[in-house]
Amino acid sequence: MTAAAEIVPPLGAHQVLLLLTTTSYAVLILVAIVTSVMAPPMLRWAMGRIRQNPQEADRLDRLAAWTEPPR
Repeated sequence: MTAAAEIVPPLGAHQVLLLLTTTSYAVLILVAIVTSVMAPPMLRWAMGRIRQNPQEADRLDRLAAWTEPPR
């Protein structure tokens, strides 16, 4: 057992809920939304800098042909 565990008693579920204020809950939700919105453009940017090998180019061509709308 660590020294910190001996000093600080474990929190019960009802005590943890008391620590979560409206402001901290709003911050958690805002962080979740911002990271969800930021992830796709950042992944596109990061993956755009990676050179494709021939197998990946072939896979993307097959995917584009499969997802084209019918004529």
